[in-house]
Amino acid sequence: MITTQWKKIGIQATANEVERSLSQKRIAANDYQISVASNNGTEEIFVAGASAIPVATNSQMGPEYGKWFQSGGKAGKEPKDPQILRVMDLSTKAPGLSRDEQIKAGQEIWRIALDEQWCIGTVGLSPAVVGVRIVKRTVGNAAERQSNGQNVRSPAISHPETLYFK
Repeated sequence: MITTQWKKIGIQATANEVERSLSQKRIAANDYQISVASNNGTEEIFVAGASAIPVATNSQMGPEYGKWFQSGGKAGKEPKDPQILRVMDLSTKAPGLSRDEQIKAGQEIWRIALDEQWCIGTVGLSPAVVGVRIVKRTVGNAAERQSNGQNVRSPAISHPETLYFK
């Protein structure tokens, strides 16, 4: 469906379904010009950022940059784009920042990633992936906010076994 839609705007693509481990090997080897996969949620940008920013060796948008970042400059390819370098810097500093500063860093990372258009989003996370969180006012001990992502093991992180009816 996406290749048909892209063709209408001048992007020629061929879709090939590939087993995940083979795809990951090809991404790490920098064999793809483009790949499409689940983003695994972007709410936890400092955990699952490889889908959106090149900070991991399996980054779909720049595995050589991810290798450079992960190795401290000893492997891979150093990015020349100051925006990529800024995102990497924010990713490195964020864990040591206060909660408010982490939020600002995450917002800046997303602002840069969206402005630069390193990735093309096709479909957002659907409820079929990790579900929807709905809590009635009559349920007690429910978290005010719940992260919806694979990497945070939702909904277990919110301990649903401790919910009760008021």
